[in-house]
Amino acid sequence: VGLSGRPPPLGPVLLAGAAMLATLALAILAFDVAVALGVALLAIGQYTVDPSDAVLVVVLAVAAVTGRFELRRAPRPILVVLGALLAVSVLSLVGVEAWEPSAVFLGITAYVIALGLWLPSYVDSADRARSLVRAYLAGAALTAALGVGALLAPLPADEVLLFQGTRVRGLFEDPNVFASFLVLGALLLAEEALTPRLLRLARPLVVGLFAVLVLGIVFSFSRAAWLNFVVGVVVLLAVLGLRRGGGAKVLLLAAVTTTALAVVLVTTDSLDALRDRAQLQSYDTGRFAAQRFGAEQAFRYPLGLGPGQFDVVSALSSHSTFVRVLAEQGFLGLSAFLALIGVTTAMAVGNALRGASTFGIGSAALLGAWCGLVLNSLFIDTLHFRLLWIVAALIWIGSSRGRAA
Repeated sequence: VGLSGRPPPLGPVLLAGAAMLATLALAILAFDVAVALGVALLAIGQYTVDPSDAVLVVVLAVAAVTGRFELRRAPRPILVVLGALLAVSVLSLVGVEAWEPSAVFLGITAYVIALGLWLPSYVDSADRARSLVRAYLAGAALTAALGVGALLAPLPADEVLLFQGTRVRGLFEDPNVFASFLVLGALLLAEEALTPRLLRLARPLVVGLFAVLVLGIVFSFSRAAWLNFVVGVVVLLAVLGLRRGGGAKVLLLAAVTTTALAVVLVTTDSLDALRDRAQLQSYDTGRFAAQRFGAEQAFRYPLGLGPGQFDVVSALSSHSTFVRVLAEQGFLGLSAFLALIGVTTAMAVGNALRGASTFGIGSAALLGAWCGLVLNSLFIDTLHFRLLWIVAALIWIGSSRGRAA
């Protein structure tokens, strides 16, 4: 219906169809390769629907048809909470004013939830966990290296890789989303450098990749991503410090990271920019007003405005996942979302306290990444952030493994 008023040219349609058929063939003949390709392409975030989504939708379809999508692999409390969240989202459709953005938004919500619920069926061995993490790190390192390179040296596509010529955004549209995408990788590499057990990479390579991702986070000049990273590092170091023999490693990692960051900031003359971004910006007032407006809508429309309607009724985006859910799905939707956050956090803490891992993916890094993402959700919209659901799914897998053991 949406395309009927603006039919796309025949050429791009044929090209997209050929690409989807090629992806389907890949998913049938080499399923793990198709998954790795979809995860690596998460490093491109320019559109509402990105290349990674085209690949992963085909992967999900093939998994469902071939019996590789088993909902029973996901923890039962998560199934209940996500079922409630989807039901409330459908119920909130009674308040929709603009149907096209609502249909797109609800469709993407269903897709990211399906992605999260499918991963417990897929990640069932150390080999698959390693393949998943390596694919993600490859994409993250590439987009970070391109962005930092464009900032420090002239590149042909620097207008694509930089936001307003001063902030690194890599292959993403928004530097905030770009930097938040890198945090999980930095935390996984930090834990891998201290306790290698997953990636099977030489330690100098692990440290080099960690440095590239940290530089990307710093030079994005995203305050939300900085908070995300700092919280993640603090949680990671706290968990590792409580484990046997972890104190010395934690001190070494903290000292090396702090010293390296200080040297980079001084040598690149970035201290002034860092100081400026750390203060309140002129547009923050508008963001806070939009959040206040969203909270007010929940009292006017108890069932919510409907999926994707916040941007229809407000001149500014919510810049908060919690405010968006409250405004669009009402108090019932916010309750379901908070239950999801609470249950997943409890599982992540349990995994970290047991010293468990998700087939080698460190529970300390996952807990740190999850805490950072939750706090980040106070300031940016993360409901459709694909990595949020991947981190959550990896936590659910670790928790299920722990209960089985």
